[in-house]
Amino acid sequence: MRKATLSRFFLFLISLSFIYSCQDEEVGETPNCETNRYKQAFFTEFEKTPDVEYGKALNGNGILQSLYMDIFQPKNDPNSEPRPLLLWVHGGHFISGSKADLEGLASVTALRGFVSASINYRLYNILSGIPDTADVYDIVVKSTQDISNAVTYFLKDARGPNLYNIDTTKIFLGGVSAGAIAVIHTTYLDPNDVLTPLTKTAIDANGGFEAFPNIRNYIRGVINLSGAIIDPAIMESGDPAIYSYHGNKDNTVPIGKGFVGSEELKLVEMYGSKAIHDRAKQVGVSSIFVEVDGGGHSDIYLENRFLEARTAFDVVLYDGLKQQICQ
Repeated sequence: MRKATLSRFFLFLISLSFIYSCQDEEVGETPNCETNRYKQAFFTEFEKTPDVEYGKALNGNGILQSLYMDIFQPKNDPNSEPRPLLLWVHGGHFISGSKADLEGLASVTALRGFVSASINYRLYNILSGIPDTADVYDIVVKSTQDISNAVTYFLKDARGPNLYNIDTTKIFLGGVSAGAIAVIHTTYLDPNDVLTPLTKTAIDANGGFEAFPNIRNYIRGVINLSGAIIDPAIMESGDPAIYSYHGNKDNTVPIGKGFVGSEELKLVEMYGSKAIHDRAKQVGVSSIFVEVDGGGHSDIYLENRFLEARTAFDVVLYDGLKQQICQ
C-alpha cells in the first residue's frame, strides 16, 4: 500500500476516534475498564518516543542491522494501572516501507489509552534481484524474529525500569498487508506445527526456533488488515484471537487461497483472511472478520464507498479488544 494513501487512511481513523467520543470523560483514577478507554479516543494528546533501538540482527546481506521502533503513549495519563500494548507492523511487500507509515495508526491507538509502537523490521534488498520463493519464506521468518524481539524489549522493560508501564498479559499485534502476514506468523507459528519443507528450511537457516524469543504466551490477539497465512493448519485450539478486515476483490493478497504479490510471478501461495477465519472457527479460535464486498487491496482503506465497512470494523475491533483487556 502506498505511503500517501496510508497516511490518508490513518487521518481518517484519527477523525473516527473523535467522532465516537460523544461525551467528555472525567480522566482520573477511575478503573480503566469502567470508562470508555480503549473503545474510543480517551485522551487528547500523546507522547512519542522516536527511534528506540529494540535489537540488532543480520540482514540478508550478512550485515548487522540496528532495528528501531517509535513508541506512543497517552500524554498525562493519571491512571497508574499497567496498560495494554499494541504493536503495529507496516506493509510494503517485504521490500519497502518503514515505521513512519503507521505513525497515524499508532497515535490513534495511544489516544485510546494503549501503549503502542510502530516498528521497522528487516526487508528484502531488491538490489539483490527479484526474490524467489525461498527468499520470500526467509524474509517472512526474519520479520517474525524481529517482531518477537520488539515484544521482548517491552517485556524486559516491564521487569526492569518500567518506562512504559505495560501489562504483559495484554499484548496485541497488528499489521497491514505484509505486516499482517508477519504478525500472523509471529503469533501462530510454533515448534509443534507440522511445517512445509520451505518453512522448515527458512526457520533452520535463521537459527531454528531456538533463535526466536518465546513470546507466544504473551500475545492476546492479532489485528489482520489484508494479510494471509502460509498454512491455516498452524492455527490451533487455544491460540490467540484474530480480527480481520479484507476486500474480496483483493488481487495483491487474495482473500482466499492464491498467490501473494503477483499472480504472474507465482512465488508464494498463501491463504487470506476468509480462509483464516474459516480455520479459526473450525478449531475454536475467536475470530472477527469483516469481508468488504467489492474491495481491493488499498481502496477499502481510502474510498468513501467503503466507509461503512471501515466504521463497522473499527467498532467490532475495539469492542473486542476491550472485552479481552477487561476479562
